[in-house]
Amino acid sequence: CNNKRITKSFKEINEIYKAVKLTTTSFKFIFSNISKFSYPYQIINFFKFICGNYGQLKMAYKPICTSGSDNSILHSNNYTKKLQNNQLILLDIGCKFNNYCSDITRTFPINGRFNKSQREIYNIVLEANIYCINNSKINTIWNELSNKCFIIIYEGLLKLDIVKKVSDLYKKIDLGKLFMKHSLGHNIGIDVHDVCSILVLKENMVITIEPGIYFSDEQCLNKNVNKSVWKKYKNIGGIRIEDVILI
Repeated sequence: CNNKRITKSFKEINEIYKAVKLTTTSFKFIFSNISKFSYPYQIINFFKFICGNYGQLKMAYKPICTSGSDNSILHSNNYTKKLQNNQLILLDIGCKFNNYCSDITRTFPINGRFNKSQREIYNIVLEANIYCINNSKINTIWNELSNKCFIIIYEGLLKLDIVKKVSDLYKKIDLGKLFMKHSLGHNIGIDVHDVCSILVLKENMVITIEPGIYFSDEQCLNKNVNKSVWKKYKNIGGIRIEDVILI
C-alpha cells in the first residue's frame, strides 16, 4: 500500500475535479438526449464524443451501461440489449483528465419518469447516498459509516415490507448487505480503484460514495425476505447512485 497516494495534493485534487466536472457535464447531455438512444453502446459512444470535444479521450475504466433486470449485474459489459420504455438505465462511467480518474453512476428512467416502485427504491438509495456524503468527515471510521449505510438500506426495505423486522443490529446489517452487493466506496486517483483500502477518512482523501440496491433470486432463500413483495420489485434490477467526494 502506497501511503503517499492515500491523500491527494492540491494539484491532484484539481485534476480529479476537472475529470468529475467533465463527466457530470456529459451526463447532462445524455439526459437531455435520452430519447435518441436505443442501445447502451449508443449512450457510451455519445459520452466519449462529448469528452472528445473537450479534448479528453481516455476513459477511466470500462463503462457499465445496463437496463432493467440487467442492472443487478454489477460489472456487465453487454452494450447491445435494446432499451425498453419502462425500464431504468444504470450508467456507471467516467473519463480521465491528465491521467486522473472520475467515477460517477446515475440510475434514471428511459422515458424520463420513475414509476412508483422504481421511485420507492431510488429514494432509499438516495437517502443512503446523502447521509454517507454528509457524514464523510475527517476521522470518520469507514466501517462504521458502511454499516450505517446497510442499516439505511434495511430500514427502507422494511418500510416497503420487502424484508421482515429483525431486532439484532448485525442481522439488520446483513440484510442490508444482501441487497447491496458491494462496498460503500473506494479511493480514487490515478487508478479508478486507487491503492489501499479505506479505514479512517483523512483530510484530502478523494473517495467514492456509491450505495445501491439490487434484486437477485438468491435473496428469496433468506427467511427474512418477503417473497411475495420482493417479486413486485425484482424487475427493477438494481439502482446505484455514485459520487466522488473530497474529505
